[in-house]
Amino acid sequence: MNTVYKEMNVHFEEETGISFTKLEILFFIYGTPNLCQQDIQKKLAIDAASVTRHLKKLETDQFIQRVVDPTNKRFRRISLTEKGRKELKTMITEKDKYEAQLFANISEDELEQLWITLNKLSINSVKITKEDDKNESSRN
Repeated sequence: MNTVYKEMNVHFEEETGISFTKLEILFFIYGTPNLCQQDIQKKLAIDAASVTRHLKKLETDQFIQRVVDPTNKRFRRISLTEKGRKELKTMITEKDKYEAQLFANISEDELEQLWITLNKLSINSVKITKEDDKNESSRN
């Protein structure tokens, strides 16, 4: 699964100039303006260093702006710039085209079965993680 994801991400980035992760961050910022970096980390389950790296690049590309929170100087509020909003619309169109190509020869039934299987894998993964956490706690 990891190999497929990496291949898809590399191809998507070659086609659009942006990674899935950056697109996900931009889309989240669009839907939740004036949030802080910790909000992105929690909601998208991305580690702090990765979020910082992505935000720096997005800021350098002038897709986002970070403004000091007047009520808490330790936080910077993040929002899309006008350029970021325009680029996001273009990227979403590109993403939709990419997904249409990606799923072109896959039937609705096959897609439904894929989602069911992936959901089961996700549930099992969460169970394993909880069991590992529980076992680790009992050892301490």
